[in-house]
Amino acid sequence: MGGNPRLCTWTGRAGAHRRRTTGRAGWQHLLTTLVATAALIAGATACSGGRSTEAFCDTLRSEKQRILAQFESTSQLGAGDEFAEALMGLGASAQAIGELQTYFRKLADVAPEEIRVETEIVAENMGELVTGTELSLEGIAGSLMTGLSISGQLNTINQFALENCGESV
Repeated sequence: MGGNPRLCTWTGRAGAHRRRTTGRAGWQHLLTTLVATAALIAGATACSGGRSTEAFCDTLRSEKQRILAQFESTSQLGAGDEFAEALMGLGASAQAIGELQTYFRKLADVAPEEIRVETEIVAENMGELVTGTELSLEGIAGSLMTGLSISGQLNTINQFALENCGESV
């Protein structure tokens, strides 16, 4: 096998029992190949959906369908029992706030540049609504202020959705 101190690799061809030594030139070739591969992957990822009007509209529609299906399935659980329906309504309200956060976070991930900032602001503030909601006068007032502070961004996003997706957020 020899006493070569350099790293050796097998060529991998059946019947070929020779070794190839990998010195400095081999490592440079490997590094160049890895960098080129990483660049190709990054380029392919950048071109595969990402931020675009089409991706925004697709996400808007699919998330709406997912949320509506989820609420329809849970709303039938207490049918006929007023107390159960009331409890389900409260649970659905709490769940709805969490779903709005997820909805706007997903929209923010694909929003085109023209509404990217607005969508990210709304997604971030929906997160604050979820974590900051408390049943106190201060909590309710804080939620109201948060809602008012993002009304302009919501209007911009909604107008974009109406013009480009044919439906509102």
